[in-house]
Amino acid sequence: MRTNFVRWYAETAQSQDLEIRALGINESMNVNEIDRPSGTGDILLMFFDTPMTCGTPDALHKTTETSVILWSLGMGHYYSCESLPWSHSWIHFKGPKAQSLSAQLQLKPGIPRPCPFSILAPFLALIDDQMNRRSRDTEVIGALLSTAFRVLNQELGSDPRSHRHPAQEIRSYLEENYHRKISLSNLAQRLHYSESHLCTLYKKGFGRTIISDLRSIRMNAARNHLANRNYKVGEIATLVGVEDVYSFSKQFKKETGMSPMDYRKQAIDECIAQKSIE
Repeated sequence: MRTNFVRWYAETAQSQDLEIRALGINESMNVNEIDRPSGTGDILLMFFDTPMTCGTPDALHKTTETSVILWSLGMGHYYSCESLPWSHSWIHFKGPKAQSLSAQLQLKPGIPRPCPFSILAPFLALIDDQMNRRSRDTEVIGALLSTAFRVLNQELGSDPRSHRHPAQEIRSYLEENYHRKISLSNLAQRLHYSESHLCTLYKKGFGRTIISDLRSIRMNAARNHLANRNYKVGEIATLVGVEDVYSFSKQFKKETGMSPMDYRKQAIDECIAQKSIE
């Protein structure tokens, strides 16, 4: 049994209900970035064995260990790694049964979870063996994929982070993506909640609204940037995800009681005073 390969399979003799389009095990990569804004026209399950930045083009997440990510049909794909070479394993599949099976996974599309590939490697190798037979048994292929996903769910369910409160999941998204344009409708779509349920969950979890916490996260980041005199206030507004300087200044004063320029002056004065003491 080969431990690394990449294969694309012909559509002939495949079931309309479940089509395995391609499969790769431990594929080595010598490029830093893959960006597919429109996806690949199928469902993609991918494992990384090194820290990555991955997700969708407008919502990225950093991993610190081996991880798995699911991209559903129609989603854009983005993944990158700072060091070369790196490797990953993956399976492209589509069809009604494929959608049903992937919906049962304890994975939110576009959001990575810590998980080793070793638990799924034997199943994908067996699927590849079936795909290369002259007479493919589509029932066996479906059963292998179904069993593989059940094993994957067992592994994901053993991760304590899989049981965290939905409010914490929302907060983590805000902390990782505050520099992007975020609206309640976009956030609800990304995290698969209705807007009203999203707001209720967060309010119960933290006693604050999503909008007020997003402002706090952004303004805390802005404080750090203001200590650097190389950035203009308008540039800092853009860095923390606020579209215009006036709105940024208003939010900053509401959060800190000071204008951005007054805060910068105070931060610089404190820094000078601290150096003189040293």
